[in-house]
Amino acid sequence: MKIYTYLQDGWADWECGYVLAGLRRNLGCEIVIASPDGRPVTSIGGIRTTPEVGFDSVEPSPDAGYLLIGSDDWIEFDCESTRETLTRAFELGCPIGIVCGATVFAARIGLFENRGHTSNGFEFLREHAGDYPGSQHYVSSPSAVSDRNLVTASGLAALTFSREYLKLVKGATPFDEERYFAMYSRERSPTRSS
Repeated sequence: MKIYTYLQDGWADWECGYVLAGLRRNLGCEIVIASPDGRPVTSIGGIRTTPEVGFDSVEPSPDAGYLLIGSDDWIEFDCESTRETLTRAFELGCPIGIVCGATVFAARIGLFENRGHTSNGFEFLREHAGDYPGSQHYVSSPSAVSDRNLVTASGLAALTFSREYLKLVKGATPFDEERYFAMYSRERSPTRSS
């Protein structure tokens, strides 16, 4: 499966580390990095990433997944083609993961209308997305929230975000996402004695 990973300047390094590693190494997914214009973007930590495509080139596909990684640039972001792609992918039931600042864009385009979701806080979403469709489905949670084909998380929940998104994508692949989560959350292999 192709996983289109949307990165903007100032993307949060820690929000995608666990999930991209799990998708590529453990599930054999092809990671396709996208940026707004196809040009390199730099993370908060200074990692310069050269994407394969621009946001406009990403197409909705029933055989793909979509990840929107947090950045302050999502707060003012508006792009009709990105809106159309993600809305169609959402309707197709594609696995969609949205974290931190990217939840603002998702709220504004209506992806939360009929789904439980979370973010960096309800007031954060209301401040930047207004009275968005589906605001009544907001879940105040320190961990990621999964509802059907959608996983959302605050910028502090990268590990549970990873676990929940890997559950969506794995299908019949024999991968134990709970063991993966346990290993990283305990900071040692679950088979090692303490």
